[in-house]
Amino acid sequence: MVASLFTVERFPMAKTQILPLSNGGTCLILDIKSTETAGPIYWGKEISLPEGDAAPLDRKFFTPGLAPSATDTPATLSLIPQQSNGWLGTIGLQGSRHGKDFAPKFALTDVAATKTTAELCYEAREAALELKINVKITDSGLLALSAQLTNTGRDNYELSRLALALPTPAKENQILDLASRHLRERHLQTHAFTVGTHLRQNLVSRDFAGSTLHGTCTPGAAFETGSAHLIHVGYSGSVQTWAEKTSSGITYLAGGEYLYPGEVILPPGRSYTSPTLFGSWGEGLNQVAARFHGYVRGLDSHPSSPRPVTLNAWEAVYFDHSLQPLLDLVDKAAEIGVERFVLDDGWFGARRDDTKGLGDWQVSQEAWPNGLGPLVDAVTGKGMQFGLWFEPEMVNLDSDLARAHPEWILAPSRERYPVEARHQQVLNLADEGCFDYVFTAVSKVLSQYQISYVKWDYNRDILEGGARGEGRAAYRSHVQALYRLIDKLRATFPYLEIESCSSGGGRIDLGIMSRCQRVWGSDCIDPLERQAIHKGELLLLPPELIGSHVASTVSHTTGRSHSIDYRAITALFQHFGIEWDLRAATPTELERLSAWIKVYKKLRPLLHSGTTVRLDSPDSALSCRGVVKGGEGVFELTCLSTSQNAPFAPIRLPGLDAEGEYEVSLEGPAQQIFDPRSAPAWWPQWGQTVSVPAAVLSEVGVPIPTLLPESALLLKVSKKK
Repeated sequence: MVASLFTVERFPMAKTQILPLSNGGTCLILDIKSTETAGPIYWGKEISLPEGDAAPLDRKFFTPGLAPSATDTPATLSLIPQQSNGWLGTIGLQGSRHGKDFAPKFALTDVAATKTTAELCYEAREAALELKINVKITDSGLLALSAQLTNTGRDNYELSRLALALPTPAKENQILDLASRHLRERHLQTHAFTVGTHLRQNLVSRDFAGSTLHGTCTPGAAFETGSAHLIHVGYSGSVQTWAEKTSSGITYLAGGEYLYPGEVILPPGRSYTSPTLFGSWGEGLNQVAARFHGYVRGLDSHPSSPRPVTLNAWEAVYFDHSLQPLLDLVDKAAEIGVERFVLDDGWFGARRDDTKGLGDWQVSQEAWPNGLGPLVDAVTGKGMQFGLWFEPEMVNLDSDLARAHPEWILAPSRERYPVEARHQQVLNLADEGCFDYVFTAVSKVLSQYQISYVKWDYNRDILEGGARGEGRAAYRSHVQALYRLIDKLRATFPYLEIESCSSGGGRIDLGIMSRCQRVWGSDCIDPLERQAIHKGELLLLPPELIGSHVASTVSHTTGRSHSIDYRAITALFQHFGIEWDLRAATPTELERLSAWIKVYKKLRPLLHSGTTVRLDSPDSALSCRGVVKGGEGVFELTCLSTSQNAPFAPIRLPGLDAEGEYEVSLEGPAQQIFDPRSAPAWWPQWGQTVSVPAAVLSEVGVPIPTLLPESALLLKVSKKK
């Protein structure tokens, strides 16, 4: 089971006061009111406040004047905005009891808090509702909020929305969010934050349509400069987030689960708990990312062992599961240092292509007449882990499962199915019969073979996701069942690691990552595309959780060709792997790949525990990112395209200590990626080190050669003792 994030020490406080919370460089100031939900006054940099009851923070100081032709008391933002205090913007709580009790007015009944947490309890007597809001600031300075609504009445209460809100500073007059699609996930975009509501919605339980992160920033904000506040709903289902600016100048962010009609009907005494809303701020996006990374690395689900070099056989064989070619691939993988071998789609049922067999989780006698044992034994016999692909939530209509149990398929009615996507439909895991079948079938395979890793795929959106025959929406119940299924499998097989994949990066959130040990960053392995994709994904997740592989010279998704060095360096900082038919690789390519695997194994203790930093390069043709920790650092310098400048301007290396000297060296196999005449005088030869003052590296910068387009190199820096 996933541990609860919110544990509040009972520390009673006065029911009407200003409450400051702070931790990890973050401060949240709440106005605890007796007649409505708490008002978030400030969220951002930790500020020095008086000890004790914070009496000098007088509520009057934070109370605005009246707007013309408005309510007689000023309307301010609440953690859950409601019209009962005159709020004119989007409402945070919507629901009714057969059309009545649609406008609850909450009164404070209890508050408990520490310096870092708060639990606020409310009651709306007329509407017969109780509300509890939990707030926590983690040690990394990440803000986490959750709300629980309980029906204390005699009739059912139907909930339509329960969303939480956080303020943003007026100076952040730009909206920052992410644009995604299959093969091109999480590209950063900004636009003006004007009066009105900017809504991002994922209504189909996948991230492509929504924005994993949604926030505000100052004009020109980037990784080292400016100010930004971002929210994330830690949930794998349908989600709404919005940025809103009212006509009175209030700016805020809000988010929560998107609920379809009838999904949450609370009988008397029953409760609904919202997904956790996370908030991260920073002076530059590097700080925003660091707060998320610090929290994620503290999760119970976070892997503690070194991230093994992983080869996935998909782009090597696709659906051709002939044993001997795979055994040859195993031999090649072992020779160059691969530590985990994954067999992808096509091993089960009638699954010889993507049109049939999905859901029949029995080893195919046609493809594997002797079972998976010979391949598993070959992999484990060479000291590698064995991993296997599943897509437990999906089904082909042309399958034994669909023919036997059509009632287990999500559909709006008995008469029709939703439009097909990739020839498949979605199973209703909330159906106990369906849940038991999937758990039993997957468990049987995991028990039969020495499988330590599952690639858990999820290759379509949920459209018209109803419980077939019942006519009710089942998006939410499906996600709850998904979580229960993963939790039960990991409790049964505690050594098992699970990768969250959804046509690549379609399901990356902190709900699934409280259960999984890795994500597949994108089905696009083209390193040029991955450079941009990683930029957005690394805002939320630390690099060790993002699968990034070296594919063939010619990308299967874009047709571009890249050197093995560029492909390897792009993948190196994340969870490094291979997606390439090594049987077709030349001896020189295999030798080169083996050398990069050795570099990854040498550097991964630093790469997967240090602080990720990214430079605000003044040259759009250049990208610089690094990982720093304890006097050590590794930096990737990438030339994305031709530059207006030749030679390049000096590149600063952020995140280093301000004092002392560093030894700088080139890391990895030697490359010919620049004209030797363009190398600056100080430039080290491969295998040599040069001593440079820390301040020069971080403030002045290092002159670098004029790199060829779509090439990269690594700089290793070590502080001199």
